[in-house]
Amino acid sequence: MDIGSALVLVPCWAVHTAFMALSIDLIFVDRDGRAIHVVQAMRPWRAAVSIRAQAVIELPAGTLLGGAVRIGDRVCIVPADTPHQHDIGAESGLGGRWLGMQAC
Repeated sequence: MDIGSALVLVPCWAVHTAFMALSIDLIFVDRDGRAIHVVQAMRPWRAAVSIRAQAVIELPAGTLLGGAVRIGDRVCIVPADTPHQHDIGAESGLGGRWLGMQAC
């Protein structure tokens, strides 16, 4: 996964890294977009589960270093050209549309 990119899986409450070559960061969010479980640098051939999650945001390993997202934070995906504070990810081309991620 490229730096600045994200993959949002909806609905989803479990993720595995079988057959993956690199580690990833994960944010499990509930129906309100609040972080309920955060996993940093999950290595290949591992699994993570959060039964209450509605969605999972996969990010390149290292994106969440330094506590960029904490349990209870509300996470939004917004257009990158929208002015916002607390940017936790660089802009990325996701499906041809430029997106940025922020804690709301």
